[in-house]
Amino acid sequence: MAAQVQSEWLDGPIKSYLGPGCWNKGTVIHELGHATGLWHEQNRPDRDQYVKVHWDNIPDAVKSQFNKASSKEIDSLGTKYDYRSIMQYTGTAFGIKKNGKQLTTMETVNPYYQDIIGKGSGLSLIDIKQLNLMHQCPPYTGKFPLRKQTDTCYDADEYCSRRVPEKGCKDKQVQKLCRFTCNLCATGSGTDPLPTFPSVTIPPKWTPYDPNPDCPFKDVWSNCKDVKSLCHQGGSWGERMKINCRKTCNFCGQPSSLPVTTKPKTVPATNPPAATTTLPSVTSKPPVSVNPACRDTIGNCPSLKKFCENSGWVHILRTRCPRTCGFC
Repeated sequence: MAAQVQSEWLDGPIKSYLGPGCWNKGTVIHELGHATGLWHEQNRPDRDQYVKVHWDNIPDAVKSQFNKASSKEIDSLGTKYDYRSIMQYTGTAFGIKKNGKQLTTMETVNPYYQDIIGKGSGLSLIDIKQLNLMHQCPPYTGKFPLRKQTDTCYDADEYCSRRVPEKGCKDKQVQKLCRFTCNLCATGSGTDPLPTFPSVTIPPKWTPYDPNPDCPFKDVWSNCKDVKSLCHQGGSWGERMKINCRKTCNFCGQPSSLPVTTKPKTVPATNPPAATTTLPSVTSKPPVSVNPACRDTIGNCPSLKKFCENSGWVHILRTRCPRTCGFC
């Protein structure tokens, strides 16, 4: 990944627009990387030491995607070139097709990584380190998957994090393209139809709200928590989530179960004159009925409250901590 030296933060959310064919976990994270100020890895000033670009195999219209940026435009903050970065293109990205085969556009100086680049579905360790350095966040101390793609065990397609949930690892084409994600390298046969996708395990303090415990429905998919970000996505994915991840996404009906009505409470006034205040009855509702604009979506908003009026953070906190920051 490569970080911009300067980013122009707007007073409000930064919007990323993705076409119908782009709703793949790795693609979404890649585009959000741009929104947080990241360049493509192959644009780094030092990229020629790590990647050889085959210009003859790239259409003229997209050659700019492979241009090197100057050191004035990119500051990698002391981190080394990262073949596993989510911001790195695949070795055949934008390649011209010849005899039905897409030609190589980038060749790694270290051949070990040739079939690995551009195949990740989440942030790499260096991605996380550089984002924390760029935004002056504390170092990441959470868990990270031990499994990594190798030169003999890798996904042949960068869209495996979408193919596997859609078709499953028993599908012959998926088995051929997604050997790493489907855990087929060691056994040679499908043993895990719902594999654990390689992804970062976020510490508890960053964990979003848990699924509604009163929801009468059960998830159909066992990996709903891994695709929770698609709960309110429009189109076919949104419809799939409503059917297969009802509990995780809080699609539990209105209300999700029998309403629980609290008894009126009598609260003594703290200031004279002495008086009592009777609170009205409150009927609990599932989180889905709460206005999203008036709800924090991460658990550590109180510790981030000091950044609520910081121009570099307001665009993030407006959507993540609207309640704590008073944006409701």
